[in-house]
Amino acid sequence: MSSPGITVIIPTNRPARILEPCLCALNAQSVNDVSFEVLVVNDGGTHDLTSLADSMRARGLTIRVLDIPQRGPGPARNAGAAAAGGDLLVFTDDDCVPEPGWLVAFAASSQQHPNALLGGAVRNLLPHRLASEASQVLVEFLYAYYNRDPLDARFFTSNNMAARRDVFLGHGGFDETFALNAGEDRDLCARWREQGGRLVFVPDARIGHAHDLNARRFWEQHYRYGKGAASYWEGRRRSTGARLQVEPAAFYRDLLLYPLRHRTLPGAVASASLIGLAQVANALGFFVAAARWPVFSGVKTGR
Repeated sequence: MSSPGITVIIPTNRPARILEPCLCALNAQSVNDVSFEVLVVNDGGTHDLTSLADSMRARGLTIRVLDIPQRGPGPARNAGAAAAGGDLLVFTDDDCVPEPGWLVAFAASSQQHPNALLGGAVRNLLPHRLASEASQVLVEFLYAYYNRDPLDARFFTSNNMAARRDVFLGHGGFDETFALNAGEDRDLCARWREQGGRLVFVPDARIGHAHDLNARRFWEQHYRYGKGAASYWEGRRRSTGARLQVEPAAFYRDLLLYPLRHRTLPGAVASASLIGLAQVANALGFFVAAARWPVFSGVKTGR
């Protein structure tokens, strides 16, 4: 069976210099017989992407730029899915650098699991930035916790995700009510499973993430994540009647201990401290957002 045609969807509203390493990495993919196009969704950005797209096109990359009014990354990804020419949608972000075998790994897994939502591995490209490394450690922990069974995973980040176009659209795509860059990936994963779908982790589909964070941006990011979590749970309450579920105390204990077990000193201590700060920011964002909505119908603890 031949590999499906692929559309790589990249939402952005930032300068071309941020996007360029991602496009160069895509142009260097070891694709074998996999045909693919790149669809850059310019989400209301005012930066000129034409010159970069023309340059990459001259180097052999099949690339389009779709300009849309700014609505956020979830709606931008949906707009890309609607305009895609490929049978397989692969999502990443403008500050990500896919490794050479990225698309081949997703294409092979899609043939084995045609109805699944696929997720790949992410590594930090900025280990010298303490906040960037703490963010990476946090994602690693969440993947280890939620995706213990690669064939029955529970959570993927939207910067390294793939699905067949018809199946993605059938599941409703990303929920466009998530105005923040937070929570829409968690919501998609939950709905996919609730609707009888499966999540499959593809470890060979690897990308690097140049997520340039300092302490302030790290705090702001996790504050937004907290607000996104409140939106997620309010949506769950309205759509399914689900109650707010809090992970057991062991989850937070293991989260704080994870960098001490998987990183060397002194970086491990810095990561643990920043992860603790992230939980404070997350909780604050959650309660600020939740205070504006009806009282949740109850709180359930445990996984």
